[in-house]
Amino acid sequence: MNWQLIWQVVFFGLMLGFAAMSVLVIINGAKDVRRLLSGLEDTRANADNTGNDETPHQ
Repeated sequence: MNWQLIWQVVFFGLMLGFAAMSVLVIINGAKDVRRLLSGLEDTRANADNTGNDETPHQ
C-alpha cells in the first residue's frame, strides 16, 4: 500500500462522514423548525382564544 492510496482512502472516508453528518443535521434541523413553528401556532391559537395579545413568557 502506498501513501497516495492511504490518503485517498482517508480523504474519501472523511468526505463520506461529512456528507452523512450534513444529512443528519438537515433532517434534525427540519424537525426542530417544524416543532418551533407548531409551538408558535399553538401560542397564537391560545392568544386568539383568550383574547390576550401578549405572548406568554417561558
